[in-house]
Formats: sequence, C-alpha cells, structure tokens
Amino acid sequence: MIPQRRPEPQEQEPRPSGGSGWLWIAVLAVLAALLGWLASEYGENFDWGTDGPRLAYVLLLLVLVVSSLALRRTQIGFALKSLLAWAAIGLVVVIGYSYRAELKAVWYRVAGELDTSRPTPVETRVPGGDRDRAESRALAIRQSSDGHYYVSVRVNGSDARLLVDTGATLTVLSKYQAERAGIFPSPAEYTASVRTASGIAKAAPVRLRDLEIGEARLQNVRALVMDTPANTSVLGIDTLQQFRSYEFRDGVLTLRW
Repeated sequence: MIPQRRPEPQEQEPRPSGGSGWLWIAVLAVLAALLGWLASEYGENFDWGTDGPRLAYVLLLLVLVVSSLALRRTQIGFALKSLLAWAAIGLVVVIGYSYRAELKAVWYRVAGELDTSRPTPVETRVPGGDRDRAESRALAIRQSSDGHYYVSVRVNGSDARLLVDTGATLTVLSKYQAERAGIFPSPAEYTASVRTASGIAKAAPVRLRDLEIGEARLQNVRALVMDTPANTSVLGIDTLQQFRSYEFRDGVLTLRW
C-alpha cells in the first residue's frame, strides 16, 4: 500500500477589515470638531479670501490621507494607532514650546547642580501693580561641596575658574592664568605688597580688558597678578561691588546687574 501524502495546509490571507466605514465616520467627526473650533475661535476674524484656501488645503490633505488608507484597506486599528502616535508627538511638541521658558529655567538649574561653578541665569521679580516686573538680570552660583564658591569666567577671552573670596580686596590672577589671558607683567611692575598666609608677597597691578561672568560683562577691571598656591585665582570684593548687588543665601551666590 502506497502511503498518500497529506495535503499541506494552505495559508489563508487575512481578510481585510471592513472598518473603512468607521474610519470615514471618525474623519467626519474630526472635521466637524475642527470646524467647530475654528468657528468659536476665529468666527468673526476668519477671512475666506486668505484663510479659506489654507483651510481647504488642510482638509484636502486629510481626505487624501484617509482615502489612501481606505484604498489600501489598512486595518482600522493600525490606522488609529498611527494617528494617535503622531497626535501624541505633536502634543508633546506643543507643550514643550508653550512651556519653553519654564523648561529653560529647569535646564539652567540642572546644569548648575552638575557644575556648581557655572553661572546660571535666574529671574528675579518685584511686585509692580497687577503684574510683576523684572527687577534686573541675575546669575546664580551654587556652593561647592567643600563649602567654597567657584565661578567659571572668561578673562580677555581665556577661560578661567576663580575662587570667590570676599576677604580679598582685589581680583587676583595667578601668573599662569595671567599669561593665558595675554598679560605678561615685567619684574619691575611687581610693586604692590600683599599680605598672604605665608607672609608678604609682591604683586603686579593690572587692568583686565574684559571679564565675563556668564551673561555679565565687566570691562577695565582692576586686578593683581602674583604667585599663588596651586595657581589659584581669586575673585575679590572689588569686582563683586561692580554688580548692582550680590547676595549669599541658602548656598547660592546671586549676582544682579
């Protein structure tokens, strides 16, 4: 007896969903909602001469997309999921744009926590009638883990990191930092005597052409150049007093100008 081969089961193509009718109903509902919203928001200001063609273009584009889905017999579930996904993406973009100022402030706060020496812009306001008005521009510098305040600056276009020291009268640059900023005092220019922890040291009085602290820019700033321990440069009280005000509170140094 010759064994007979069993016929292999044939794969049946999935039957297209008959949800195209529901798709058109959903589209009509969206169009009705869109027209209702336009009528409530721009009913009196809607100009059919200029705004009409734009509205017709959007409606035609929507009809073409839905017609393409219907002709291809795309399943209604997949189509709705795609539409919802794009709608969610658009919603996130709109929300992000609407709260861009708040998100920018959040980013500045996070950046300041990650790098405490980075001056981050903050907004300060004082009451002024029905609305609050901006008091001034301000920068926040957060306290480092060692209890000191460090600030990243630019001296004559050169990056530097200064230790904020209210006990120092003038801003002091180490010789290394001064050379990076293009300042090369001659030995004869070291005429100032400065009292340090190790005794009296000689320093060279100089003028900094530009001192940039975040968005703040100071010019012709008095400073000293001298040998410092570990090439540490200091931001002194004389420079802080060039701001409108400065304040230490809750581990944050706020500079206003």
